[in-house]
This record gives sequence, structure tokens and C-alpha cells, in this order.
Amino acid sequence: MSRKLISVRVLKQVVKDLGDVFTTKDVSEDPRVMNAHRKLANHSHYHAFVGGALSDHRRELGIDELQKNTPRGSRWGKKGSQSGIFQANQQPRLKQVDPDQGRKAVEHFQEPKVEKLVSLVCPSCGGNLKKDPATRHYVCSHCRNEYIANHGR
Repeated sequence: MSRKLISVRVLKQVVKDLGDVFTTKDVSEDPRVMNAHRKLANHSHYHAFVGGALSDHRRELGIDELQKNTPRGSRWGKKGSQSGIFQANQQPRLKQVDPDQGRKAVEHFQEPKVEKLVSLVCPSCGGNLKKDPATRHYVCSHCRNEYIANHGR
């Protein structure tokens, strides 16, 4: 028994339906993954098998590992997602000014736009917290606990 038995087709379906940031257990506990791997689901290393399969097929799945060893396994992010996985070490791009504008031609540095990826984690189970637009509270996608943000007040 190993991670090579995990179906990439099923992983693709589940990853596609998850949010931009998710954990290994969000995938391994999905009923579609569990049903497709009934013989493995009761194995003591089942979650590790799924995590290994996510790692092995990360390119094909369009994901990157953001953090290891959370309470719910590795934290993964979709490449090119709106939450943004940005490289902090981007080099500044040079922008040339048109010398015909009557000014001396100079080169200006354009600082790269670096956005911060913020992931809210449930303190109870380590699941992802998502904002509920109706209540403006944060709800855990796994255990469904609700949290109210004080926004620094």
C-alpha cells in the first residue's frame, strides 16, 4: 500500500472544488477521495498517502505546498489563484522614460507589487476560516465553528 494507489483523477476533481488554500486533510477527508480509496482509507498512513500523492502530482494539479506540518497536514495553495501565491524575491523591472519628452532619459526602478498571502486558520482544528457574508463572521470549513473578528479594536 502506498501513495501511488491514490487516483490523480479524483484528486483533480476535489482540488478543483476546494478554495484557493486548503490542507491535506481537506482532500483526504473528502467523501469522493475516501470512496475511491476504500481499502486505503482505514490505513494508519492514509492521510500521508494522500499528502504524498498531492506532492507527487503538484504540477499536474496546479498547486504549491505553502506550509508543512499543520494540525491538518500540509497547507496547499492553487497557482494563479486570486488569493495570490507571489514570489517575494521578484527582481525590480526597469522602466525607460521616453527621451523625446524634453527630459533627460533616465531609468527608473519600478518596485514589484508584492501582496501578502493571509490564511486564517481555525484554532480548534486547523481548518480554513472563510468569511460568511451574511453574518460577517468567520466560519471553519471543517468543524463549522464561528469566530468574530475584532479588526484591532
